Amino acid sequence: MAPGRRTLGETAELEREWWRVVVRDVLAEAGVSGELSGPAFEEFFASLYAHFTTADAWELFPDVLPALGRLRDSGAQLGLITNYDTRVFAVLDALELAPWLSAVVIPAHVGSAKPSPAIFLAALERMNSRPGDALFVGDELEDDYFGAQAVGIRPVLVDRGGTHRGVPGITRVESLAELSESA
Repeated sequence: MAPGRRTLGETAELEREWWRVVVRDVLAEAGVSGELSGPAFEEFFASLYAHFTTADAWELFPDVLPALGRLRDSGAQLGLITNYDTRVFAVLDALELAPWLSAVVIPAHVGSAKPSPAIFLAALERMNSRPGDALFVGDELEDDYFGAQAVGIRPVLVDRGGTHRGVPGITRVESLAELSESA
């Protein structure tokens, strides 16, 4: 391993500690940190942290699985670039999404997060693809759309609420069904 690089296990522990601080700060700001201190906080935090690896913490939009099926049936290779932490692998397993994906790239793999070009380029490399042959679908304008566009990947913004309707120069869909119909 190169100097300064961490294993995924070391990164996972750092992520856990970062979230511990966030949860403590939120509880303090809410004025309830006194009720949850010492062992009570540790028990609460462990339960909360683990909860976000389960299917109960997440909800798939109804269009996700049908769109993945249509895209894969059309010959598309599917991957995921996310700024979520190392728990994403447990989440993907819990939601039964892992089998759909050829690659999953997270900041811990490359030392940078979206919109950095490094994370997009790492995903292209893992999927043995070139920027001009790839399509990136995401729901955040800056991190996803402009991040992908900056490295030459064709971006599509999933704009479920229509927030970016009428924004010139962007390709957007309001559901994944719109995307997969043309795939």
